[in-house]
Amino acid sequence: MRIFDNLWITHYYFFYDLFVYYVSPKCLEALTQCVLQYTLSIKEALLQVGFNLEVSYGISLNYAPHTHKIATFIHKDIPIEWYFGSYEYYLEHKQKVLGDRVLIAPWILIDFFVSKKVALFLSGIVPKLSCEKKIVIGMGHSIAEAFMFFPKALKQEYLQQYIGYYFLGFDYYLAIDRASLKAYESIFQSVGVKTKAIAGGSPRLDLKLEQSCALRSIEQFLFIPRLTKPYELMGIIKRLLELGKKVLFRPHPAYRGYYQWVGKQNPYACLEVFLSYAGFSFDESESITLDSLSKSIVITDNSSLSYSAPLSSLKPVILYAPPKKEFDLRVCNFDCSFVNPLLHRVALNELEFMQVALRLEEELKQSGELIAQEILQYKEANIFYPKASALEIAKLLMSLLKS
Repeated sequence: MRIFDNLWITHYYFFYDLFVYYVSPKCLEALTQCVLQYTLSIKEALLQVGFNLEVSYGISLNYAPHTHKIATFIHKDIPIEWYFGSYEYYLEHKQKVLGDRVLIAPWILIDFFVSKKVALFLSGIVPKLSCEKKIVIGMGHSIAEAFMFFPKALKQEYLQQYIGYYFLGFDYYLAIDRASLKAYESIFQSVGVKTKAIAGGSPRLDLKLEQSCALRSIEQFLFIPRLTKPYELMGIIKRLLELGKKVLFRPHPAYRGYYQWVGKQNPYACLEVFLSYAGFSFDESESITLDSLSKSIVITDNSSLSYSAPLSSLKPVILYAPPKKEFDLRVCNFDCSFVNPLLHRVALNELEFMQVALRLEEELKQSGELIAQEILQYKEANIFYPKASALEIAKLLMSLLKS
């Protein structure tokens, strides 16, 4: 089944995603009721051609390579429904879902159209549109997601409203490690969210950690920002290059994709001035290589790499994050911090960055093996179900289906 997007639904998505902090609940509810009328009309039209949306026995999964791995452990007699956010993505992977029910629809409408008793959604902020009795489990894409609420410099009422809507559609939310489980529990208790945090691990992270790279000498500084704008990095990149350091810059695909979507010029063009330096280059590879991580000091901000990179490379990353409303590392909401001192070094301005970067470079030369061992021990003690999370999540889904 394919539900086509339209401009009205796209506006709903952006309105819900961007303004859910500030808009009154009455306004959001009124808008959601309008969308519900739209979805109900689709349901009625489907019924007229014999397509039933009533919830039935089975498991719904957002399609991704790591959720497909989960499905391989689900018993063959359990019906599976796959959700795709776009027809193009479905065409790429349709051979892997042959024989299963398939739903293609805008993400913002997913709660209404999934039709199995148990559903696993990727990421939060899903409007609650369905009154059908389902068990919905959320699975974020990174450990960093659990900590993203702590450094937001917002009024508490706005932050709590956002958190309430972020988890509104979920009965359970999977935590990847012990620290993120504690973080979710703290948030849910503080805000009064009914969602229950539960140990789950991450098949996506398992693959990265299985390929953890051996310790190597530091050859370069690797910039992988998500929130920080390219022009905000020009000063520190120039200073590193003037010191004779090698700098590799990796554009964030989501940031570049957004600019292409809104029709603006390449946001990374300002960095091309550094191509005159022999030590500067762009990393345009499809994915970050282990070789690159192993010989780099990584500089990022609120990216998922802020947690996965140190666990893979066994060395701290630098969080270079000039304070913004969305990500201010001076803020510790719910008495919790985004920063893990073992995994992160923090710089909030250019002067701090140069001090932190050169100190970390020297620290890794002198004590790199000891730091790597400490991070390895931390990883082994804290990650849930390493190398076996797909199986454990499948067991959880099947257990909930029986309940």
